[in-house]
Amino acid sequence: MEGTLTFTTTPAGLAGLIMVCLGFTACAVPNALRAAGRPKLAIWSFALVGLFVVLGALSFVLLPKEPAARIPVLGIVVAALLLLWLMTRQPAAPKQPVDYVPPTPRTAPDDDPAAWYRRLSGLLVGRYDLPAERAADLAREAHDHLAAAGGTPTAEFGPVEEYARDLAEHEPQRRVPFWRTTGAELVAALVAVQLGIAAFFAWTDEGHLWAAYGVALPGTVLAFGAAVRLALRLLKRH
Repeated sequence: MEGTLTFTTTPAGLAGLIMVCLGFTACAVPNALRAAGRPKLAIWSFALVGLFVVLGALSFVLLPKEPAARIPVLGIVVAALLLLWLMTRQPAAPKQPVDYVPPTPRTAPDDDPAAWYRRLSGLLVGRYDLPAERAADLAREAHDHLAAAGGTPTAEFGPVEEYARDLAEHEPQRRVPFWRTTGAELVAALVAVQLGIAAFFAWTDEGHLWAAYGVALPGTVLAFGAAVRLALRLLKRH
């Protein structure tokens, strides 16, 4: 067994790893869509995660498994650091001040009041976790009030995002989606523990001791600690 600073790649392993990484990335899509006020689309976005899982499994099983190339570890580290820098860097300030352009009748959001109410309901459900029935009631109340008072939704209630936030602040009832519950998080943590253990032994057998002890072992310990905390939280509730 020889420790190395390179990965031996195969078409099956490389394609499968890419699909797995894309699948983990896609796991953030449902919450992003809910925060954007698109709760129904967030449910369907889980199909994207399932697609990457299926493609990853097919890649590991069906593609060739003969060694194809070796990838240097330093290249992966540099690419990861570059990605982190791109994700965390602050946007550059504009060189010249940007003039405010007021909305025109063509671009104003009040062109379609029905869309404003749908947006309000979507924000209440997706961003603030209100039950769909309660969100529909609040949107209906706003509609009835505006029908009696006249005018446009933005003129009467202000921007829809701010109005949704104000309404949510006075609503004690929340319905957290299932994938953000403690039980779902515990299952995900246990899966991460299993994957970490499997990676540790696989990398140890292949001689990648730096990856086994520097990546798999710390990741497994962190996932196990998270699983213990989540399990204790569940026990306290019961």
